[in-house]
Amino acid sequence: MTITLATLGSFFLLLTSIYFINPKYRAQIVLVSRIFLGIVFIYSGFVKAVDPLGSTYKFTDYFNAFGMPFFIPMAFSLAIVLSSLEFLIGVGLLAGMYTKLFNRLAIAFMLIFTPVTLVLAISNPVSDCGCFGDALILTNWETFWKNIIIDLAILLVLVGGKTIKECKKSWIKISVLSMALIAIVGVSMYGYRHLPILDFRPYHVGVNIWNDMQMPADAPTDVYKSSFVYQNAITGQSKVFEESELSVPLAEPDVWAFVESYSELVSEGYHPPIHDFTISQKGIGDIADIVLHDSSYTFIIVSYDLSAADNWGLEQLEILRRKLAGKGYKTLYLTASLDEQINDKQDWFNETLGPDTNQKPEMLTEKIYFYDYMGEVVEFKETELPDDLSDDYVLVGVEDQKIESETKQHSPFYICDPITLKTIVRANPGLVLLKNGTILAKWHFNDRPTLDYILQTYPLKDKNK
Repeated sequence: MTITLATLGSFFLLLTSIYFINPKYRAQIVLVSRIFLGIVFIYSGFVKAVDPLGSTYKFTDYFNAFGMPFFIPMAFSLAIVLSSLEFLIGVGLLAGMYTKLFNRLAIAFMLIFTPVTLVLAISNPVSDCGCFGDALILTNWETFWKNIIIDLAILLVLVGGKTIKECKKSWIKISVLSMALIAIVGVSMYGYRHLPILDFRPYHVGVNIWNDMQMPADAPTDVYKSSFVYQNAITGQSKVFEESELSVPLAEPDVWAFVESYSELVSEGYHPPIHDFTISQKGIGDIADIVLHDSSYTFIIVSYDLSAADNWGLEQLEILRRKLAGKGYKTLYLTASLDEQINDKQDWFNETLGPDTNQKPEMLTEKIYFYDYMGEVVEFKETELPDDLSDDYVLVGVEDQKIESETKQHSPFYICDPITLKTIVRANPGLVLLKNGTILAKWHFNDRPTLDYILQTYPLKDKNK
């Protein structure tokens, strides 16, 4: 992407030079710039409109990063307005309709966002600006230079506005822009009331979560440069030593006193598309590996925040979950809510729907690790395995041990990172179907499937009934 931006930047610098040197090509240069701006603004507006909740989450990140949490309630409305306005600017510039107005709006956009992205690039409070949603991820510095290129194109359209041939008929311009506005707002509202029509996120239908969590054996890793600060006891001055220069202060410990060390990322390595995916519960640990390697169907109700979830949607999905469990399907919740919120929601389910007769004590499995320590065999449960075992502990065996919950019913609620849950499905709550770690389907609670549809489309094998 950096190479592409450098090429585009060089191209528009060349166009700018030609524009002011040779008037002969001004009309063509303005046309190219206008088409470029139209495509960029249409693309940027569309990919954000497709996923209005994603833009809402990004606005929320911005408001928190800049210490403006009082703007958070406006985040969703701003997401709709921003994507719609960007899309209209793009349509107007590309189609040659009200180009003076839309170019001024583009200028206003860039006067705001160019300085903002420079601040983001320097301070790095959020890792991704979200300017192209999840369709195209740029670093903060890439975003800033992308905005500089857009500024150059806007400048060319501004100074060469007289060369633009516009549509003259007002009814055509009003009709086209009205239809564009209705279409883009409709795309946003559909994505909010259902699910995005295009899913650019790592957890799209068809992806295998387990595979996308793995690090290839030959993949490059992050490379850091470590620096060490030492203070000279004689002069009182501090000096920074690279790792290769540490022999100097270490050879004179009476002269040099260690102060601090820090690391700087030199080159970024490969990062798996999916990370921070867990399915954990107190007393059980993380069972993500078990679920992701399960050859049967697993229905997961996802709610990153139970207290903020749609209660009607939760109730309908809980009814469906109980029916599925009664038919032998595996079901669970994934949430980032606190224990108190989970307990409150379970109590509410029991009051509203009655006790869950399908919820029975379950047979669970945990791994037991056996180590030889100084001639004696010691064992650790997987959830209690120390991170700092010395070399005196030699692993001699691992086995699965069944655990039966006899005193209480096993809770269907498991914990996962809230950002991960927001990424998995743009609904609170939403429903996800897994098999062998592959996402087979996702549903908004407004589009939840019926039991009959599931029985016909995803039937259990006889041995699982």
